[in-house]
Amino acid sequence: MLIGLFLLTGAFQITQANKRNNVLQKTVQQVQKDGRFAINHLSYAIKTAGYSGFYGAYTSSVENLLNTPTDEKWNISQPVSGFNDVTNATTIAGITDFVANTDVLLIKGMTTNTVPVISNADSATIVIDTPSGFSAGDLVVVSDVDQASLFQVDAVASDATTSTLSIVNSGATPGNSALLDNGYNSGAEIGKYQVQLFYIKNGRDGFPALFTSTVANSGGAVSLQENELVSDIKDMQISYGIDTNNDQILDIYSDASAVADWSQLVSINLVLLASSKKDNVVPENNSFSFDANLVSFVRDAKASTDADRRLKRVFRTYIPLRNL
Repeated sequence: MLIGLFLLTGAFQITQANKRNNVLQKTVQQVQKDGRFAINHLSYAIKTAGYSGFYGAYTSSVENLLNTPTDEKWNISQPVSGFNDVTNATTIAGITDFVANTDVLLIKGMTTNTVPVISNADSATIVIDTPSGFSAGDLVVVSDVDQASLFQVDAVASDATTSTLSIVNSGATPGNSALLDNGYNSGAEIGKYQVQLFYIKNGRDGFPALFTSTVANSGGAVSLQENELVSDIKDMQISYGIDTNNDQILDIYSDASAVADWSQLVSINLVLLASSKKDNVVPENNSFSFDANLVSFVRDAKASTDADRRLKRVFRTYIPLRNL
């Protein structure tokens, strides 16, 4: 009986060890998958920031017809902007309740699935190829090699070969303050205006997650719509590569609070801290802090204050800004 009990105890310990190892392996895969997806999604979005078709850069003169052209969401002249160590009470582009001491990134531009312009008959009408994919209330950017304009579509009329977008100086949200002053001919292109706000906020499971807010058109009223992108992203820290003397060479990385001129951006350093979805995966508490000198998260040398014993991994990448 004693020998049998000894053997059963050994078998139980082996089974438990295998079970813990299996849970750990699955957890490592989950954290790696979530972290890589978040990094890849953000990288693609950042690379498209400021896309303007044939036009040079939105940081130069752009015709913004919207009623509130300096609103953070609609200020196309600043395609990239950041916010360092926000608080829970901070409000950015209408969004609030951020996780304290995390960073927020706001990027804008034209979507890459553009449509050719056929003609611009007058200041209130643009004729484009069909199928257009545009609806009344959409915010759109039209550009050629010399100029670009941002406005809200009032109505769309389509036939078998063309769509006609009309512009009205009134009514919708945010609405237009004027009609087109720029003129566009064949060779110009038009696409929807894109806003993407990335930030950390408590998700559906009550744990910090990576969120994105994007433009949504609801019956002609345009606003930002929140979506939880990746759960269990505990923190996001961003630093910005600046070309201080306009020679197209990166000179210094700074956090958002130290950026004086956003038009000088050439690169972004993105660092995420991802966590497992389950508690008690690792045998001891482990907490991470952001080290400004290393520009990354490092495991705390002091006794860990993060007592959930979740597995945590750091993901980091540098992303060039191609359209500024």
